Amino acid sequence: MNQTTESAVIDAAKTRRLQTIIVWCVIVLCGILIPSIFFRSYNTTGGFFLSPFPWVIVGGMTIEHGLQMNSGTIPEIPSIATQLGCLGSILIVFVIGPTLFFFGIKSRAVERAAGKELSVFRWSTLQVVLGGMVTLGLALISIPTAIIQREVSSNLHKAQTEAENRDAILYEMNSIALKLYEYRVLPKELGGGSGSFAGFTLGKDLSTTSDAQYTLELQDTLAIAKATSVKYPLGTVTATINRQAKFSKWQFSELFN
Repeated sequence: MNQTTESAVIDAAKTRRLQTIIVWCVIVLCGILIPSIFFRSYNTTGGFFLSPFPWVIVGGMTIEHGLQMNSGTIPEIPSIATQLGCLGSILIVFVIGPTLFFFGIKSRAVERAAGKELSVFRWSTLQVVLGGMVTLGLALISIPTAIIQREVSSNLHKAQTEAENRDAILYEMNSIALKLYEYRVLPKELGGGSGSFAGFTLGKDLSTTSDAQYTLELQDTLAIAKATSVKYPLGTVTATINRQAKFSKWQFSELFN
């Protein structure tokens, strides 16, 4: 192979690499810009739409219908335009986009193996760009979206467990108030306080549970109950219990607010 031929081969290789770089740059750029410009999210008008995340839209509609049924309302049937929008979005994202992308890559590989010159404006390149715009573009968008959704889901789960712990504490404090009332109305002969909270003690089953630890400060016919969460030590609840076992002066720590 002479120097001229080697130079031509090197130039051709450089040209192919440059074309490949251009193609991938177009794919990434279009994949980010095109969906954000031409796709729009589902709206309450129920008209035709194209969404880059059709599974989210369909999932939202399913949840909405479930809530309507749970509330005794007959779910509204999506309009034909809405159904076509969902179908079109699913076909584009899951069928048409990946098919064009992988067929385009296959075609370019065949053309390269046949020694054909790979022009940026060939049909195979257009297939790769259009398919990659949908497939890779949405994949790039989905990564930060998935991270954000995971964080939101984690925060929601944490808030839910904190709320469940607080509700359990309130229920147990109500049980303590009832025990105090029973103690106050019983005469001393039967182990009660004869109209007073004095002498009342929390048993092991009331002072410490799987949800919280409880302490009482007794003041004749008043009691100040404080609960400290076992699961969340920063979570505390304090309330005053009167002689009728009614609560007042609630104080919640920041965690339980």
